[in-house]
Amino acid sequence: MPSPEIFAALGAALIGFSIALWAFRTYRGDVKLAQPSYILLDQDTTSQGKRISEVRLRTALFSASKRGVVIDYLTLWLRRGEEEANFSVWAYLNKQCLRESGGLLAPKEGVVLEHHFLTETEGPEFEFKSGPYEMVILAKPAGSGRLQKLSSLYFVINDYQAQQMRKSAMGLCLRWDPKHRCYQSDIESNLKPSVTPLVEEHAGGH
Repeated sequence: MPSPEIFAALGAALIGFSIALWAFRTYRGDVKLAQPSYILLDQDTTSQGKRISEVRLRTALFSASKRGVVIDYLTLWLRRGEEEANFSVWAYLNKQCLRESGGLLAPKEGVVLEHHFLTETEGPEFEFKSGPYEMVILAKPAGSGRLQKLSSLYFVINDYQAQQMRKSAMGLCLRWDPKHRCYQSDIESNLKPSVTPLVEEHAGGH
C-alpha cells in the first residue's frame, strides 16, 4: 500500500496542476457568450434578385482574461437535419449604424451588441423551412489558429411560420423563455434596421 507521503505528494501535484490550468485559462481568456434574449431570422433581396438570409441576435461577449480578448471575427452555422448553412458575413449595430466588423474586443466586463450574420451572396440561397434547428456560434480569437465554439442553441420553425417567412418583410422572432428553458417564436414584420446596404455591398450592387 502506498505510504501517506505518496498520497500527500499526489494531492499536492493535483492541486498545483489545477491552479496552473486555472491560471492558463485566465491568462488566455477564452471568449464567452451570454444566452441571447432574442433572435431574429430574416431574409432580404439584392437588386439582382438574390435572396440573402440573415440571423440577428443581441447578447453579451466577455472574457475570463483581465485584459480581454480581441476577436478577429464571429461566424454562425445553422443546421436542419442534413442541411446546413454558414452565415459568414458578420456585422454589429453601433449607434444605430450597421457596420461590418473587422474585429472586436471582448473585455472582462462584457460588451452587449446586436450582431447580424448573413449568408454570402456567392453561395446557394438558404430558405428557412419548417423543422427543428441547431444554431452554432463560433469565434476566432486573434492569435489563435482555431475557431472556438461559443454556444449551441435550439429552436423550431412550424409550417405556418415557414410560409409567412417566404413573404416580403416577414421574419421570425425567437424570445428566450427562462421558465421552460426554450425559445418561443412569433412572426415579426417590423425588422429594422434594414440590412439592404450591407447586402448590396457584398452583392456588388454599388
